[in-house]
Amino acid sequence: MTSSAEPTPAVAIPTSGAEPRAALGGVREVSRLAYPVVLTQISITLTQLVDSAMVGRLGATELAAVGFGGIWMWTAMCFFIGTATAVQTFVSQHHGAGEERDCGGWSWQGLYAVLPMAVVVAFALLFGAEPLMRWLGPSEELQPLASVYVSTRALGAIGLTAATCFGAFFRGIGDTRTPLYAMVLANVVNAVLDYGLIFGRLGLPQWGVAGAGVATAIAEWI
Repeated sequence: MTSSAEPTPAVAIPTSGAEPRAALGGVREVSRLAYPVVLTQISITLTQLVDSAMVGRLGATELAAVGFGGIWMWTAMCFFIGTATAVQTFVSQHHGAGEERDCGGWSWQGLYAVLPMAVVVAFALLFGAEPLMRWLGPSEELQPLASVYVSTRALGAIGLTAATCFGAFFRGIGDTRTPLYAMVLANVVNAVLDYGLIFGRLGLPQWGVAGAGVATAIAEWI
C-alpha cells in the first residue's frame, strides 16, 4: 500500500555567504564609517588653525584679525553649509533602498538649493567686508586687517559649499574616506600657500594677512 502524501521538499540552509542585512550596523561597522568623518571635521578646523599659527608670526593684531574675520566668515556661511549636509539624508535613503540611480541627483538638488544664495553672500562679503567690519566695531587697528582677510577669503566659501554637497553624497553611500582624502589635500595646499603668500616664500608675493585669505580660499575650492 502506497501513501498518497507527497514528500516534503528539503530546505536548503546556506552555510556560507554574506552576513544578513539585519545583522549589519554593529559597533565595528559604525566605527569604520565614523572615524573618517571625525578626521574630516578635525581637518576643517585645522585650516583655520594653520592660518592663525602662521599669521601669528606677523604680530598679535594680525593674529586677532584672522580669528575675528574667520568667525564672521563662518557665521555668514554656516546656514548654507548646514543645509548642504541634508543631501546625505536623501542619498542614504535611496542607497539603503537599493535605488542607486536616484542617489546622484540629490547632489545637484543640493547645489540648486543653496549655491545661488551662497554666491550672493560671498560676493557681498567680497565687496562689503570693510563696512561690515566697521559696523561690528573691532578696534581701529584690527578693522582693516580683518576686512582684508574676509574679502580675500570670501569666494572660497562658494567652493566649500559645493564641496559640502558632494561630500554629503559620498557619506550617504557609505564612502566616508573620499571626503577625508579631499580635505587632507586641501589642508596641504593651504599650508603650502600660507607659507608662500604670507611670508613671500616659494617665489610667491608677500601678502601677509591677505595671503592667508587667498590660500584658504584656494584650498576650499580644492
